[in-house]
Amino acid sequence: MTLLAVRHERHEGLGLLEKIFEEEKVSFRYLDLFENPNLSVDLSQVSGLVVLGGAMGVYEADRYPFLAKEIEILRQSLRQNLPTLGICLGSQLLAAAGGARVYRGPRKEVGWFPIQMQPEAKKDPLLKHLPPETMVFHWHGDTFDLPKGAKHLASSERYPHQAFQLGEKAWGLQFHLEITDGMIQDWVNQAETKAHPDWNACEVLTQTPCFLPDMEALARKVFRDFVSLARSSAAR
Repeated sequence: MTLLAVRHERHEGLGLLEKIFEEEKVSFRYLDLFENPNLSVDLSQVSGLVVLGGAMGVYEADRYPFLAKEIEILRQSLRQNLPTLGICLGSQLLAAAGGARVYRGPRKEVGWFPIQMQPEAKKDPLLKHLPPETMVFHWHGDTFDLPKGAKHLASSERYPHQAFQLGEKAWGLQFHLEITDGMIQDWVNQAETKAHPDWNACEVLTQTPCFLPDMEALARKVFRDFVSLARSSAAR
């Protein structure tokens, strides 16, 4: 069983997901279309798809033509009912693959903020583990409309569409359950050279040891269920 991870930047990898894959003895490989848009993709050879985050916007396909190819890959995964997880930019690309609009949000949501789970989440195969209100890590400034037929799973004060399920086996998460302490430090260090009126780097780093352990415990349950789903799909 092999899982495919679509990456948009070298420093934004699988994080905790990589640890889970290793613990579950699941092989995976990265697909870096941002470096080589001509790479071929055969979804029939993988058991699951993860599309990660990135700094670009779905609406910037003219600057980043590989995004159009990724949307088509996601449409194919939906047609094949392939277990799929879109994170941050990946969730926005999944929404676009489902025919929804992606656009700039009211302001950036960077750091630790709570999400509220919707009623559908109580019986969701992945997000059933999350309590009614959960503190999670965010790093985004774009949002999206829900695709037609999607199940709305989570929201926040700034962004009403934080998580959704599309079809039977595809999920979009606007937040970063996969984040690790090292990744947060790296992202903050890279962003320190830029103006960021909507967030405070010191506050993010101070809050991380308070909230990361509890989020990681929940994330492990979510990601292990995703692996189980991929494994059961591969066995058919």
